[in-house]
Amino acid sequence: MWILGVNAPPAGRHDTAACLVDGEGRVVAFCEEERRNRRRHSLYRKPLGAARFCLEQAGITAADIDVVAVGWDDEQLYPGRFADDADFLAYAVGLDFGDRIPEVVRVGHHQAHAASSFYASPFTKAGVLVVDGHGENESSSIWIYENGRSPRLHRSWRRTASLGYAYDAASTWLGFSFLNAGKPWD
Repeated sequence: MWILGVNAPPAGRHDTAACLVDGEGRVVAFCEEERRNRRRHSLYRKPLGAARFCLEQAGITAADIDVVAVGWDDEQLYPGRFADDADFLAYAVGLDFGDRIPEVVRVGHHQAHAASSFYASPFTKAGVLVVDGHGENESSSIWIYENGRSPRLHRSWRRTASLGYAYDAASTWLGFSFLNAGKPWD
């Protein structure tokens, strides 16, 4: 089994990337699109070069991919925008999967953030706080993770209470541009 994880348009509009995981859950390769196309943050660009890099590292083709996991629920954000998963994959990733379209798994944005923190940690049980500009509908959330159990959303805050938006506004007021909030001055 091969799983290709992507941060891709339409929801993943900056820092697009790809990660390839094998059937044992091992990360085989990962890459940000900006490393392939040399465009900082790769705004609104599909992670085609990053995905190709991951496939090359594993010595497989797009037709070998069983699942494409996306760190956003685009169907919640853009209902009816895509006719089917093949239409979505062509727009978001751009790989030629051949005649067999892989299963598409959409993971809520905050759950994706929480999972990447928990599963990279040494803990077997944890509460995970996600503070972001926004996910699908929320700006902050608390998740409960425990090995062997499904993650549980404990609490979330709507986008109108976004600490991320407040941070971005303060950074913009200080003269930083989009996606450069909090960067040190040269």
